[in-house]
Amino acid sequence: MPTAAKLIPRLIRSSVLAVEQSEGAGARVRRSIGTPQLRNLSPFLMLDRMYYLPFLLWVDLPRARKACEPRYRDLAAREVPVVEGDGGRVRVRVISGRSGGVEGVRDVAYTPVWLLDVEVWPGGALVQPLPEGWNAFGDGEGEGEGEARTVPRYHTVVFERAGEAVYASVDAAAERSARFVLVAGAPLDQKVVQYGPFVLTSQEEVYQAVVDYQTHANGFERAAGVGERDWEAHGARGGVGGGWWLGRWKVFSSRGERAFGHGQTAPPSP
Repeated sequence: MPTAAKLIPRLIRSSVLAVEQSEGAGARVRRSIGTPQLRNLSPFLMLDRMYYLPFLLWVDLPRARKACEPRYRDLAAREVPVVEGDGGRVRVRVISGRSGGVEGVRDVAYTPVWLLDVEVWPGGALVQPLPEGWNAFGDGEGEGEGEARTVPRYHTVVFERAGEAVYASVDAAAERSARFVLVAGAPLDQKVVQYGPFVLTSQEEVYQAVVDYQTHANGFERAAGVGERDWEAHGARGGVGGGWWLGRWKVFSSRGERAFGHGQTAPPSP
C-alpha cells in the first residue's frame, strides 16, 4: 500500500520466462527458478507453476538444519490474514512476513521467507516494503507494471537487493486484475550441491545421502520396499517445499521421510 514518504524502489533486475516442460509421468510445469536462466537465487532452489495448483516453491535449508526432522504445516485460507488497500483495489494475503502493518503466520519455514499473495485491480497500486538485503521475486497471472517496466504473463521477475520496497500497479484501462506471489528470502552463505532430491553443501554430503537412502539409514528407513520409480517420493533431504492446494497453503521440510518430485528412476550407486 502507498506510504506517505516514498520508499526507495527495488528495481527489476531480470524477467525470466517460465518455459513449459515435462516433469515426471505426464505432468507439465512452467519452471523459472532452477533453470539455467535463473539458478542462483539463494535461498530459492526451484519454482514450478502447474495446472492443478498455482505454484510449488522449494527453499534451501541452512546447513545446520539439513538433517532436521521432517515437519509439515497445513494452513487453511481462513488462517491467512488479508489486507486491503488503495481503496479496495489491492488485496494481500499475508502467508508469512508483513504487509500493511499485518503480520503473517510465524515460523512457516526454518529459512526466513516472506510469502505474499497479491491481487491488484485496474487502477490499483501497491508499495510493499521488503527486508533489506533479501533476494526477492514475483510470479503470477495477468500483466502488471513494476517500477517503470511492464511484466508479461508467465514471467518471473527478480528484483535487485538494493532498495526498500517493490512497486506494482495495474493500468486503469486494463480489462482484468493481476494476481501474483511476492516472495523474499534471506540469502544463505553456503554452497548448493544438488543431486536429484538431495540438496546439500558438498559432494561428500550428497554421496552420504545416497548411501543412506540405499541402505535405508539415517532418516530413510521408510524407503525400504519402495519401488525404483518412487525414489524421489521417499528420498528428499535438505530443502523446504510449499505451495497452494485448493485454497490451502502446505509447507514441509524434508530429510528422509518427506518428498518432492514425480517418479523418476532410482539414483545410481555413488
